[in-house]
Amino acid sequence: MKKVVYSKFSNERSKAFDIRTDILIDEHKKKTVRKVPCYEEGIPHVNNIKRWYDELSQMFHGTKISVNHCALTEEGVELEYLEGMYTLEEGLHQLWQSGKKDKAMKYLNIYIEIIRESATEPFRMTEEFREIFGNPCLPENQYSMPVSNIDMVLGNILVGKGWNLIDYEWTFAFPIPVDFVIFRVLHYFLHGNEDISKNDLTQYYRQEGICPDQIPVYLEMEKSFQDYVVRGHVPIREMYSSISQGFIDLRGDGLGVNYHPKTKFVSTLYYSGGEVFSEERSLHQKLYLDKEGSFSVTFEIENPGDIGMLRWDPLEREICCCRIDNIISECMTQLEPMNGFHQGDGDVFWDYDPAYIIHGNFKELRSITIQGHIDILDEREMVKNLKAQRKELTELREKAHRYHDKGKELQDQLHALRQTKGFQAMEKMRTARNYAKFKAKQMMPQKPDTEAVKPKTPYQNWFEAQLPTQAQLESQRKHQFLYKPVISILVPTYNTPLKYLHEMIESVQSQTYGKWELCIADGSCGNKELEEAFESYAKKDARIKYVLLDSNKGISENTNGAIPLATGDYIALLDHDDVLAPNALSEMVQALQDKKTDIVYSDEDKVNADLTEHMDPNLKPDFSLDLLRSHNYITHLFVVKSSIFHEVGGFRKEFDGAQDYDLMFRCIEKAKVIKHVPKILYYWRMHSNSTAENPESKMYAYEAGRKAIEEHLKRVGVKADVERMDLWGMNHVKYHTPGDPLVSIIIPNKDHTKDLDLCVRSILEKSNYKNIEFIVVENNSQKKDTFSYYEKLSQEFKNVHVITWESGFNYSAINNFGVKHAKGDYLLFLNNDTELISPDGIREMLGCCMREEVGCVGAKLLFADDTVQHAGIVLGFGGFAGHVFSGIGKDDLGFMLRPVINCNYSAVTAACMMVRREVFEEVGCFNEDFAVALNDVEFCMKVRAKKYLIVYNAFSLWHHYESKSRGYEDTPEKQARFQKEVEKFRSVWGPVVDAGDPYYNQNFSVNRAPFTLW
Repeated sequence: MKKVVYSKFSNERSKAFDIRTDILIDEHKKKTVRKVPCYEEGIPHVNNIKRWYDELSQMFHGTKISVNHCALTEEGVELEYLEGMYTLEEGLHQLWQSGKKDKAMKYLNIYIEIIRESATEPFRMTEEFREIFGNPCLPENQYSMPVSNIDMVLGNILVGKGWNLIDYEWTFAFPIPVDFVIFRVLHYFLHGNEDISKNDLTQYYRQEGICPDQIPVYLEMEKSFQDYVVRGHVPIREMYSSISQGFIDLRGDGLGVNYHPKTKFVSTLYYSGGEVFSEERSLHQKLYLDKEGSFSVTFEIENPGDIGMLRWDPLEREICCCRIDNIISECMTQLEPMNGFHQGDGDVFWDYDPAYIIHGNFKELRSITIQGHIDILDEREMVKNLKAQRKELTELREKAHRYHDKGKELQDQLHALRQTKGFQAMEKMRTARNYAKFKAKQMMPQKPDTEAVKPKTPYQNWFEAQLPTQAQLESQRKHQFLYKPVISILVPTYNTPLKYLHEMIESVQSQTYGKWELCIADGSCGNKELEEAFESYAKKDARIKYVLLDSNKGISENTNGAIPLATGDYIALLDHDDVLAPNALSEMVQALQDKKTDIVYSDEDKVNADLTEHMDPNLKPDFSLDLLRSHNYITHLFVVKSSIFHEVGGFRKEFDGAQDYDLMFRCIEKAKVIKHVPKILYYWRMHSNSTAENPESKMYAYEAGRKAIEEHLKRVGVKADVERMDLWGMNHVKYHTPGDPLVSIIIPNKDHTKDLDLCVRSILEKSNYKNIEFIVVENNSQKKDTFSYYEKLSQEFKNVHVITWESGFNYSAINNFGVKHAKGDYLLFLNNDTELISPDGIREMLGCCMREEVGCVGAKLLFADDTVQHAGIVLGFGGFAGHVFSGIGKDDLGFMLRPVINCNYSAVTAACMMVRREVFEEVGCFNEDFAVALNDVEFCMKVRAKKYLIVYNAFSLWHHYESKSRGYEDTPEKQARFQKEVEKFRSVWGPVVDAGDPYYNQNFSVNRAPFTLW
C-alpha cells in the first residue's frame, strides 16, 4: 500500500493541462512520483507522458541524457523518484558564483550540443504549431527534433551518473525549431545568474547560435505558449476581479477612457540563505507611483546574518519598464534584471512577474531603499509594435533575397568572363607585375611590423575578467551609502609628465563614489605647464585643490604640504604617476561602513607606461603584522582615518623613500580595526624612473625601510635587531630572547633510534641556544635495542629525559602527556625524523614566541633533497587545510617571497612547532579526538580563536624526513581513519574554513595549486 507523503497542485492551468503531482512511499520505503489529471479533460495530456518517455528515450539513446522512467497506471503515470542528486542548474550556478564561468559554460555547451545534434529533421510550420506558438517570423533552414520537449531547462535535469531528464510533459510531435528549445534553456539559466550585462547576455546567446534579433520572436512564442496552457482559465488569485459586479477595468477602451496606470502596487523583497526563494522568507511593502511614475520603497530587515541572496519584485502582474535612480543601504548593492533586458537607461520586463536579483554582501544590511521610475506598458501596444517589427523584418528578408539573387547572377557572369582567353592573358601580366614588386620590396630594408598584435598574458585575461562592467559601475554611482565619508587624496607632484598628470587626475574624477577631494602639493617651482593644468582642473571641479610650494623639499615634506588642503574624514595616498580603478573609492567606502574601521587597504598591480598591459599583481593577505615587519606589502591603496593621520604627525623627511612605510607603522600602532579589500584597485605605473620598473633606482629607500621597522619596534617596546636581506626591500627581524628561558623539546618516539639520535644530536651540536631539555615520549617500541639506546642517551646527556606512554598511539595524547613532564615555559613539539640545519633555528622561533601577541611559531622544513616540505598551512584545501610551497626549492622565492621571509599563517605543522606554555594551557592542549591527523591544525585554530598570531619563521631551518615513523595514509584503514578525522574537524571548524583563510587572498584557488588564480 502506497501512501502520499507530498502533493503539489497548481491552479494556473486550464482543465486540459491541470495535473496533480504526488510523492508516494510504499512499505519498503521506496518512493515514486505520480502525476494524475485533476479533470477528465486532462487525461490525454497525462497519458501522453508515457509516449514522450518512449520516444525521448529512443532519441537520446547513446547520449549523456537519460529519461526518467515512466509507466502508465489506472490513475495516470508513475515516474521513478531520484534521490541524492542536484539539478544541472544548481551545479552550473554554483560554478558560476564561485568564479568558474568558463567551466559552467563548458558544461552548458555540452548539454546544448546534445540537444542540437538531436535536431535531425527540417522544420516546417504546421497548423498545430500555429495553434500553440502563433505565426512567428522565423529564419529559414531551421531544424527540429523528431519530438520536441521544449522544457529542456537545466532545472529539469538531475545530475547523477549522467544527466537525468525528470520532466517532459511539454513534448510535442510536430516540428518546433531547436533554436527555440535552446533559447529557453539559456533564457531561464542566464537571467538567474549574477554579473551578466546586456552585452554579455547577447554574447552568450550568439555563442550558442541564437541570433539576438530572434529573441523578441522567441519571447512572443513563449507568451503564446503560456496563453495556450492557460486557455482563458482564471486563477484563484484573480477570481475576484473576474466575477465581482463592482469591478471595472479602467484600462479597457470599451468605456472610452484612456489607459491610466494604477498608482498603488505590492512590492516584494525575497531573501534567502541559499539559491531558492520562498514566500516564507519575504517582505511586502506598498509601492506608490506618482503621476510621473516615480517611486520610493523601503524594506526593513531584522535578521540579515544568513542572507546570501536577495530578489526584488517591483510589482506584480504588469509588463513594465523600470529605471533605478538610487539604492540606499548599509552595503554596496547592484540590481540585475532577472527576467528582463536593459534598454536605454532602464530595464524592460516582458514578463508579468518583473524581478531583479540584488547582488552584494549583506552581513551589515539593516534596510534597503530603492528609488526610481516605473512605466506600465500597454500589452496591446507592445503586440502591435512586435507585429510592425515582424512586418519590417519580412520586408528586409525579401530585400536580402533579392540582393542574394543579384549577387549570384553577377558571380555567374564573372565566372564566365574568367574563362575567356583575354582575361587569362591579363591575369598573367598582372601576376608578373606583382612578382616584380615583391622582389623589389625584398631588396629594401624592412621596417618592424608595428601592427602585430601582442597576445594577452594569462594574468591580463584574468584581470580584464575581474573588471566591473559598465552596468556595475553605473549601479555604484547610483548607490547611496548610509555613511558617506569624504576621502582626501594626497598627491605630491614634481615635474610630473603632463600625460601622467592628466591620467592620474582623470582616474580620480572617474570614481563611482563622488565624495572625495584631490589635494595636490606641487614642488616643481615654475613649471608653467603643470600650473596651468592645476588651475584648469580646479576651475572645473571644486573637489580638486592644489598648492604651489616655494621649493622642492622632498617627497615627505611635499606631501605634508597637501595636508592643509585636506578636510576629509579619511586620508588616501596616491602617487603622481599612478592611477586608480574607477571603483576604488566605492569599494573602500563599502569597507568603511563599519565606522570603527581605522585603516583599509586594497590589492594592486603594475601597469605599463601607456596603461594598456597589467602585470605582477600584489594580491595581499588580510592584515599580517609579521609580513609587514618583513617588507611593505600594503603599499597602495592605503586609506587611514584623518584623526589618526594627524595624531601621528604626517610624513617624516628622514624616511624619504620609505615614507609611506614609516607612516603605516605609526598609524597601525594607533589603529584598532584594519580591513583589507581583496580587489585590485590601484595601478602602479612602470617607467624608467619608477621603483616598479627598476627596484635598484631607490636603493636608499630600502635602508629607510629598515629604519622604519627599527623605529616601530622601539615604539612598541619590542627588542630586536633588523637586518636588510640580499633581496631588495626585504628585512629580517631577529627578536631578542631576554633571560633565555628554558625550552622543553617534546619528541614522541617508537623505535627508529637512528632518526631520534640524528634529531637530538643535530640540536645539541649545532644549536646556539643551549637552555633546553628533551622530553622523549616512548610509545609502544618493539625492539629491545631501543630501550638500551634510551638509557645510553640519558646517561650521555643529562637534559634528555625519557618517559613512557602506556596506551596506544595517539599523537595528541602523547604530546599532552609529554607537556605534563616538561619544566620549560616554552614548548617545542618536534617529530623524531627532523634534523636542525640553522644554528639560530631554536632562538629564531623563541624570539617570535616570546612576543605577547604570538601563540605559536612554525619553522621552514625541507625534504632530504632540500625541497620545501613546510612553509605554512592555508585553510580550505581539500575542505580542511593544506601546505603551501611544498616541493619548491629551498631558496625559491614563491609568491610575495613568503617562503623566505617571516609572515603569518592560519596554521603551522606540529612536526616543528613552538608554543608558549600559558597559551597551550589556555586553549586546552591538543584535542585527543585527533589521534593522527589535523591535530596541529585544530590546535592552531583554537590559538587563533583566542586572537593570538601564528608565525612562520623562514630562518628556522630544519630537515624533515616525513612520516618515517608512522608511514603514509596508504591503506584503506588509514584512509578511513583520516577521513573520519577530517569530518570531525569540519564539524567544528567547517564554517571558519569555508569563510576563507585571512592570510590567503580570496582571488587564489583552494582547488588548484596554491597561489593559483581561480
